Amino acid sequence: MKNLKFLFILTFLIPFVANAQDEAELVRTTVNEAEYKAHVEYLASDELEGRDIGTEGIAKAADYIKKHLKEAGAKPAPGMKSYFQPVPFKSVEPPTGGSLKFKKTTLEYGKDFVMFDGDNGTINAPLVFAGFGSKEELEKAKVKGKIVVTIAGDGESENPRTWFGIGRDKKAMAQEMGAVALVEVYQSAKLPWTSIVGFFNRKQMVVDKSAGDNDSGFPTFWMSTNNKKFISLLRKQTKGKKKASITVEGMKMNKFTSDNVVAVIEGTDPELKNEYVIYSAHYDHVGIGRPNDEGDTIYNGARDNAVGTASVLMAAQHLGKHPTKRSALFILFTAEEKGLLGSDWFVENTPIPLNQVAFCFNIDGAGYNATDRVTVLGLERTTAERKMIDACKMFQLRCTQD
Repeated sequence: MKNLKFLFILTFLIPFVANAQDEAELVRTTVNEAEYKAHVEYLASDELEGRDIGTEGIAKAADYIKKHLKEAGAKPAPGMKSYFQPVPFKSVEPPTGGSLKFKKTTLEYGKDFVMFDGDNGTINAPLVFAGFGSKEELEKAKVKGKIVVTIAGDGESENPRTWFGIGRDKKAMAQEMGAVALVEVYQSAKLPWTSIVGFFNRKQMVVDKSAGDNDSGFPTFWMSTNNKKFISLLRKQTKGKKKASITVEGMKMNKFTSDNVVAVIEGTDPELKNEYVIYSAHYDHVGIGRPNDEGDTIYNGARDNAVGTASVLMAAQHLGKHPTKRSALFILFTAEEKGLLGSDWFVENTPIPLNQVAFCFNIDGAGYNATDRVTVLGLERTTAERKMIDACKMFQLRCTQD
């Protein structure tokens, strides 16, 4: 079953061993294709109903993963009391209405402005314009107690997707400085305003960072530039003396958790065991949805990503019997399909110092048509490139870049 073999060969041979040929023989003694296939078939079975977050199916998958990591000899990661790292989520149905009022102008929610973060309610406060919202501009605007208006982005990047990240930084700074809300003026022809409205006027699944160390829930909005005169008026509000009012209503929120599954097998070297090689994959999928031509509504997620999850489990089984000098950290992420949310939470709330990670090997979407090669995204960007290529050769496989 060559199409199964190539999924996990690299997982076993990359731990930087001195004699790779001997290591290849060890792999052959620990890798059982029938067991690997059994992992994939269970994780992709109808019983788990597509492993969507917040469902019984993904909870069963997490228990299954924990059971096999424990049987392999893996322990909870340092500082963790169990194999589960709960990730808090909130499912948000968009507001049904709202308004932004300043002087004689009233903007309509869902048409002229949308909400990134926040809750139902009304904010009445002075409004101040702070350019692109750099730290210096926010400090100069004296934003404490005020609704802050900025231009989306930083004035350099023209990519609206980049502006999302820039906006998070602005929000954090504005909140820290005591502002009560942030409104960003969106102006880009690359991604039309109608697309922004469409995205934020649908049900959202996001990490509930207010449940962790990073506070969230800070009212944050994007506003269109359709009303040019109004935008010109806002730009003149540099003193922050005149009040504005923002109202949001009808938003519904449901909070729940889903788990990253994390375990470690300690390395054998007294010094190198403090470094980690990560073996990771996401184990969630998209659940139940629109039926196909046969009326099947379950999106089983065999390729995406039961195969990767099974590979990590087999890696743990191998390394439990033949540990390497560095410690092996196994991470099965939740909510990858919702926007890489589980991995983002792990990085922000890691149980280990990230500067002790020597290498991360992530497996996803394997098992496509070519069964004579292993495709590695980032192959040319790592010092392990030669080792990967040599490892594949031992199993008569090619190792290629994406």
